[in-house]
Amino acid sequence: MISVIDKQNPGRGGYLLLAFLLAAALVSIPACGNDSNTINTVEERIAVVDVLSVGFPLTDSVAYPEFKFYAAAVVPGAFYKISITGMNDDADLLAFGDDGTFTVLSQCSIDNTAFIGDSPEDCVIRAPGRTLYFGVDGSFLAGSSGVYTIAVETVTTVNLALSSPLSDTVGRREARIYAVPVPAPDDYTISITGLSDDADLYVFGTDAFLTAPATCLIDNTLLGGTMPENCTLQSGSGVLYFVVDGLFSSTAAVSYTVLAAPAVP
Repeated sequence: MISVIDKQNPGRGGYLLLAFLLAAALVSIPACGNDSNTINTVEERIAVVDVLSVGFPLTDSVAYPEFKFYAAAVVPGAFYKISITGMNDDADLLAFGDDGTFTVLSQCSIDNTAFIGDSPEDCVIRAPGRTLYFGVDGSFLAGSSGVYTIAVETVTTVNLALSSPLSDTVGRREARIYAVPVPAPDDYTISITGLSDDADLYVFGTDAFLTAPATCLIDNTLLGGTMPENCTLQSGSGVLYFVVDGLFSSTAAVSYTVLAAPAVP
């Protein structure tokens, strides 16, 4: 069954081949949507999996207390952002990675899911296989149905030179990975400034797989509005990785200046 999730307060989160694989998988995929948030048997309900194309958002709805199943063909090892935005009620995004049975939730590198209310939600995830499985849960809707726009977008990586500021833009349904080579062990500060709207900084140190956030010695991240954000961390030589996410922007895109440089004593 689907793992039970804790509700959070909004923080500072080959078409034909795939269709064939999904058709084969549907025989064993159960469906969910009851008050206890458990999956019903196939005999009780036949699950229908909607196939999304990367880069093509879909406006959809989920009824209370049902569950909508989705899948998208992806490149194994690449990063993607799954998001639901424009909600009119408390729908929740769940990501299952390559689990086509929709049983076990997958770890998101950036996890802004299961928020209370109509806050947008997203999951930045490294694709473990050729298909990503995810869904929208209507168990916590206040009304009979909830509307949202669901999207899967490629998360691109930008190579950034140390001490060289870069003006960039990220969309609300987008996230961007930055990779900065650092020549020697030192304290480094990563920052985003001059924001036109709300974007958030997530720092992962030298972890290229974005498994877990790094520990910032000075942590001014995940702030609201146009507040600049920064993280100072200790690092050995190698490549530093961090992400800028535009999920909480009230506009279509956010412009900002990103910089990684040795920390000022």
